[in-house]
Amino acid sequence: GLSVQYSYRVFDEVARPFVFLRSVNWFIWELLALYVITYICARIGALKKMHVIILVCSVVFIAIAFIFGLDNPWYGSTLCFWLGIVYYEYKDSVLSGWFHDKVLLHTIITLIVFLGAVASFMILGDGSILGNVIGRNLASTSFVLILMLVLPYVQVENRVSKWLGEISFEIYLLHVAVVTLCQFLIKDLFFSSVVSILVTVCVAYVFRCASGIIMKFIKRK
Repeated sequence: GLSVQYSYRVFDEVARPFVFLRSVNWFIWELLALYVITYICARIGALKKMHVIILVCSVVFIAIAFIFGLDNPWYGSTLCFWLGIVYYEYKDSVLSGWFHDKVLLHTIITLIVFLGAVASFMILGDGSILGNVIGRNLASTSFVLILMLVLPYVQVENRVSKWLGEISFEIYLLHVAVVTLCQFLIKDLFFSSVVSILVTVCVAYVFRCASGIIMKFIKRK
């Protein structure tokens, strides 16, 4: 009856390739592609040029995504991966002064850049290259830089924060799928948001436990 029909609608919504590719798991495909490129660079001995290769590939991907009209989440934070590569390579040399000297000044400068980038895509909109493509990537990378500048001086030692930090990557991977499903099942925005947060945390914890068991099993082999 109605329950069977409703279950079919839910399954159809989740299983449709359009939803799967464009809204649920876009970041997984993007991360996998960037990790594959990183792996290839390591295998061919191009580690010193890896940040350049990642930057070029990221810019090409962003351009293609914008031209083909993909939703901005596909490319709005792509350069954060490249930023991580640059930080890893130069944190003890070129970037050492930025993160250890005049931290307050550097944080203010980065915050100004962040606010300007946010203002650009809010004012110019998604149809603008400056507002959408450049603005969103600049906002995401500058926000990450602010966190990198501030967090070393902020000590958070309660158990809840530590536990959330341990499952943060799983939350990142799974949250869009959970949010999409909850928004489909629950029409009230506030209630859907609350349920999404709770379910995401629970699913992320289960996913982490399951992956830990699998890794232990693999190591025994």
